[in-house]
Amino acid sequence: MKKVTYYSLASFLPPFLFSLALFFFFLFWGIFLEKTFMISKGSASFYDVFKLAAFQTPSLAGLIIPVASMTGAFFSLRKMISLGEWKAFQAAGWPPFAVIRPLLLFSLIIASGHFLFSEFAAVRAFSKYREIYNVGIKKRSRSEYEKIKNPVFKYGGSFFKADYYSPLNKRFSGFYCLKLDNGQPLYSAFSASASYNSNSSSWVLENGGEFYYGTGEGKYSRFNSKKTDLLPLPEKLFFPSFTGADSDNFFSLFEKIKNLREMGLKRNRELIVLWGKIAKPLASFVMIAAAAAAAMSPLGTYGIAGAGLSLVFGFGYWAFSMMLERMAEIELLSPFAAAFIAPLFFLAAAFAALKKFRAF
Repeated sequence: MKKVTYYSLASFLPPFLFSLALFFFFLFWGIFLEKTFMISKGSASFYDVFKLAAFQTPSLAGLIIPVASMTGAFFSLRKMISLGEWKAFQAAGWPPFAVIRPLLLFSLIIASGHFLFSEFAAVRAFSKYREIYNVGIKKRSRSEYEKIKNPVFKYGGSFFKADYYSPLNKRFSGFYCLKLDNGQPLYSAFSASASYNSNSSSWVLENGGEFYYGTGEGKYSRFNSKKTDLLPLPEKLFFPSFTGADSDNFFSLFEKIKNLREMGLKRNRELIVLWGKIAKPLASFVMIAAAAAAAMSPLGTYGIAGAGLSLVFGFGYWAFSMMLERMAEIELLSPFAAAFIAPLFFLAAAFAALKKFRAF
């Protein structure tokens, strides 16, 4: 059995790695060509565009890795079938699934690498891309492009949310805070802005209102300007270099969702992205199962037709996943369901096809 596992992986890795490198190159080249208009306009040099394409490409790796897995699996299995090795394995007492199983298990390693690459390398590369584009090409000030979108955090038993935070100006826009005691609200405030005054070493809320909870109906009042000691010093504030549900890494997004939940605020978009970060790497497992089914199908004997069938399957998977995500955004589905219905449905279809073609 170890020999079958070794042979299956040895046949899969060369076409998988070749496909991965080729797709990355084509993606890079496509992004590069799409941005060459900046050179003709004189707003960027050839080297600037090259760097933009190089740092944007990793952020789109999630589209490439599952397709490369599917391509590698299809061509490696078709090679075994065309050379008669498939029948030789069967004659020796190994069912087709014994050859497919190592690829499915290896896809879990691919999925882990996909997740780690997306959460660390891709996030940092995209941060660098934004810096080059905004500062190097658009000549924007750092205070303008480094605004942190939708920061949510906890400090000293209080929870905070804002539309934006400018690290350079030490200023929140669309500010809201909530102070709790044993899970019960004590005080809340909102303001158009919250700025740090270096002279008084304090945060100042401007154009807002506050509410003191207590017995009865509580007490509400408006203010034009008011100091608050609930916020930490600016140097103690930490956010990722860029935020927003789509660009936070998994861990900062998880912390944001926890804070939003404790504040009683909506977190639907954040949950959609969080579950998607877990579900999307599993696409490689689904794609390899689909490629195995395509290789064993009657169309698989025609080579290109079988490869086309597996690519149609992959496109259907992507389109269905996008549709479910949109349904979750308008709250027709839960974020968890939107993330996992597509992989489970297409995996069931792939295994049904494998069973029909007598893989096990």
